[in-house]
Amino acid sequence: MYAPAEPALSLDLLLTSPRGDLPSLVAPWNPTRLVAFDSGKSALWGALRAACLGRGDELLVPAYVFHAVLDPALALGLTCRFYRVTTAIEPDLDDLTAKIGARTRALLLVHYFGFPGPSRALRQLCDERGLLLIEDCAHALFGSGGDGPLGSVGDLSVFSLKKILPVPGGGILVINNPNLTFTDHLSAPSARDVLSRLVGRILNSAEAVSGWSVKARLLSSHEFRRLLARRVKPRQARFDQGLNIISAAIARRVDPSEVTRRRRANYTRLLEDLPAPGWIRPVFPDLPRGVSPFCFPIYVENRDRVQDYLLRRGIHARVYWDVAELPAGALEQCPDTASILERILTLPIHQSIREEHIRRYCLALRGAHLIAGVT
Repeated sequence: MYAPAEPALSLDLLLTSPRGDLPSLVAPWNPTRLVAFDSGKSALWGALRAACLGRGDELLVPAYVFHAVLDPALALGLTCRFYRVTTAIEPDLDDLTAKIGARTRALLLVHYFGFPGPSRALRQLCDERGLLLIEDCAHALFGSGGDGPLGSVGDLSVFSLKKILPVPGGGILVINNPNLTFTDHLSAPSARDVLSRLVGRILNSAEAVSGWSVKARLLSSHEFRRLLARRVKPRQARFDQGLNIISAAIARRVDPSEVTRRRRANYTRLLEDLPAPGWIRPVFPDLPRGVSPFCFPIYVENRDRVQDYLLRRGIHARVYWDVAELPAGALEQCPDTASILERILTLPIHQSIREEHIRRYCLALRGAHLIAGVT
């Protein structure tokens, strides 16, 4: 049995009739405008363009972030300054406030793993300091919190379709501030790129159906994973590309309430059946109402060995992120980010995961406790 890291593309979904348009699916709160891009990074580029940010301006971002997320900001000539994220995966508001400078124009809030960050507190801070608030909802499609739907509080918000849905790309920019607009022309992504990503999705789905993954076996060595993380990857060359028609067609067939129901059910079941705390600890031990979790993040001892063990048993556990995958300067400005990177591991609980997968996780984690050298 193989538990894939991403949801599978099923024939049932393809044969389903469209349920609605993208604005109603992604942003049901009636925003000023919605723009569909080829990726979440491109949507962030669109947000920065709509905010009229450019060379010499400063963007305040969390130190705990994947380096490629900031490619759009760097491409536009922005300077990124990093604020501290605690081991509870929340912004350190004191550190964040202290780092607002004369050139700071906007603040990026990430809703990690689908769980809401302090939107209202940062909305108030941004209003007091004259900053724009950008919500990164890449992990939080269909989610909500105490302040309403995630993505509805910021001046701008960005979503990633491919992180939540079985689509070959897709990102959404939501503009909530009526004083902002996006006027750039978007071109269509190349058919070769879209088809290549679609084939990748189909192959991932075939692995899920077959119950065995070559990729998981190859990744079951942390030395090999670290080598991949440290390889030099080219920055995205273009951000001005729109959503491909295949992703749009699949997304319109998704039932958001069913996606959220399955993710929440899997998360709850894993919370209930997880081995006793000690060497393993859920990052989010509670599942607040409205949250549509992206994955199940845990802190574990001897993380790399546990990940090896799980991958060898067909559980595609992922790390967010390797030290080499942080942006330049993040660890220097916020050195205790390393305490997150060294211990965090995530388990897939998306809509393609079933109850038998969850049972396998719990058995494997008990085995990792005994066999992987965890004390």
